[in-house]
Amino acid sequence: MSGEAGQLTDWDDDKGFGFIRTASGERLFVHISAFRHAARRPLIGDRVAFTRGPGRDGRPAAVSAVIAGLSAAPREAPVQSVVENAQMARARRIAAAALLLLLLMLAHFLGRAPDWLIGAYLLMGLVSAVAYWLDKRAAQAGAWRASEERLHALDLAAGIIGGLLAQAALHHKTAKPGFALVTWGIVVLHAAVLAALSAGLFPRF
Repeated sequence: MSGEAGQLTDWDDDKGFGFIRTASGERLFVHISAFRHAARRPLIGDRVAFTRGPGRDGRPAAVSAVIAGLSAAPREAPVQSVVENAQMARARRIAAAALLLLLLMLAHFLGRAPDWLIGAYLLMGLVSAVAYWLDKRAAQAGAWRASEERLHALDLAAGIIGGLLAQAALHHKTAKPGFALVTWGIVVLHAAVLAALSAGLFPRF
């Protein structure tokens, strides 16, 4: 690729954009779509070769980019794989939220979950969903973000159903393996507690 070279100094993998520091010190916007045939997703610190052009807002941007030292992947496979992975991530979160809601309703139907527990899941689910939405907006605006620990804490404190639905709807925090691992740990914990409650293994609240 002819053009310019630089280094990827900022990258938000959830949203799929970042900035390249050019040889002259310019900070140039780049979207994931510019890496059309990359064998993997970009990482901070990657050296890239790129050509520039007008971005969606008319300002200069990298419109085609290649990560230095990587062979090109098959032309159609990467895009298809990314789309399929994103769809599967959303489907898994929606299914997990539905399972937790079903277990919660079952425990309530059997008379083993009080009304206040239902209310707690609904209220904290809403709080968690709003927190994800605000964090997504902050990421888009480049503003101060909520910590991952705070989002996990809200999910753990009965907000997990709303948190899962927000992740799926907003495509937020679904591409980070570490964050996803903790999220699924919280899902398993809540599923186990609700299942045990439905089975009568806990005294009634």
